[in-house]
Amino acid sequence: MGCGGIGSWLAEFLEFARRNSIIRADVTLADGDRVELKNLLWQRFESEDIGKNKTEVLAKRYHMKALPEYITSSRQLRPFDLVITTTDNEASRHLVYRTKKQWIDARCSGSQWVVFSSRKPESRQAAESLPSGSKMKTRHSCQGGEHLQGVRVKFGFLMAAAGVMEELSEFLV
Repeated sequence: MGCGGIGSWLAEFLEFARRNSIIRADVTLADGDRVELKNLLWQRFESEDIGKNKTEVLAKRYHMKALPEYITSSRQLRPFDLVITTTDNEASRHLVYRTKKQWIDARCSGSQWVVFSSRKPESRQAAESLPSGSKMKTRHSCQGGEHLQGVRVKFGFLMAAAGVMEELSEFLV
């Protein structure tokens, strides 16, 4: 879930891992968002992708399945064994936490990043205790608006994507 700063790079990392037989898995990308000019600074998109659905662009590029919509119901998650959320929407994250699915949740703000996992009780508890809905801004960029002034891009999104790959290795053991 989420094909922006973290998710677009994670898609590339996952394709590399699949191509080199590090993991064997079907990957479905989900996001209802479209590529915008501002995304080109830190997300894995090109100028010709502007206006297209992020999921469809990445799924075609990396030979994955596309679910070009926002996840708003646990019913949408039924087909999946593991859900990796890199979304900028707290309500979507908490929707995943409430399912019985295994999950990995990556988030960042500027150069700070964190990865939570349902496999680790302390991690699950920390993630689930974060505010949702009206208690917190429901949408925010991993760049935070202040980081785009003067085109100063922070790279926490890459660290978060790498952190997901590290956490994913524990799921596969």
